[in-house]
Amino acid sequence: MAKYCTAFPDDFSKCETLIIAKRAVASLSLIGCIFMLFLIWLFKKYQYLTERLIFYLTIAALLDSVAYIVGGVREDGPQCEFEAFFLSFFDWSVLLWVLCIVFNLYFNLRMMKTDRFEKFYHVICWGLASVMSVLPFISDVYGPSGVWCWIGSEYTVWRFATWYVPLFLLICLMFGMYLYIRVTVQKTVRTWEGFYDPDTERKRQMMSEEIKPLVIYPFIYLGLSLFPLIDRIENAFSHHAVFWLVLIHVICSPLLGACNAIAYAVDREMLSRLNWQSIRTAWQTRNNPSAVIREYPTYPGNIDNSEDTLHANL
Repeated sequence: MAKYCTAFPDDFSKCETLIIAKRAVASLSLIGCIFMLFLIWLFKKYQYLTERLIFYLTIAALLDSVAYIVGGVREDGPQCEFEAFFLSFFDWSVLLWVLCIVFNLYFNLRMMKTDRFEKFYHVICWGLASVMSVLPFISDVYGPSGVWCWIGSEYTVWRFATWYVPLFLLICLMFGMYLYIRVTVQKTVRTWEGFYDPDTERKRQMMSEEIKPLVIYPFIYLGLSLFPLIDRIENAFSHHAVFWLVLIHVICSPLLGACNAIAYAVDREMLSRLNWQSIRTAWQTRNNPSAVIREYPTYPGNIDNSEDTLHANL
């Protein structure tokens, strides 16, 4: 209910506008994540770790979207605390999967085999997210927070200790690694121009298959994290919320799934498959894996139906 909105307690209409915007954007992200998962399933884009990392990030983003949709402005109590935990857990899992993607990009640039890290990625992303989401229960700081349930606005230290300081440090780390990856990729590509040898071609193929498909996702996360971070810093030093800043915060926070879906669909390799013929073939293969596509001659010159020829061939 809007009466529990702590962002604008004297203007419930603003709270209602923010809630509508949050749920609308989160619904778009939910649809985008479902669309991504359908394409991943349809075209079997989960056979390599690079593809599975996108799959895991999409699962986390989908559940994060659900948390933003079902989460609302509520009075302090068990339901609000559960929603706060649910939101915090999947916010952390999304952040950590993006971080794993960045590290996987770095390891690939170093020509390291990364499949052995997959189990470790899961332990970090789901395990650390659980730990960081449980910590606020120690001091019972979960409660109404703006237009959703999270750590209460009066617990600024807890907010920054369990989310914004780690977020800022990890964003700085990801930004530094992202710049290194971009510069290294561009420099490497320039050194390959005009040369051919099997090792160079192998590296070029690796870069095309393992690095380029993942580069966009950390960039999207970094871009969407900027205004929420600015808004929370403003909250820490001011007791008066700025409506336009809160509105951008509310729009950006659940937007990751929608942006990822757009990036996934416009990828050159995926875009080439988004046509009726490719989709129909993939669907038929999915529903009848044993089907074998056979080619037959279509011009009569190669077909001799005469009885004499048939007996001669026998």
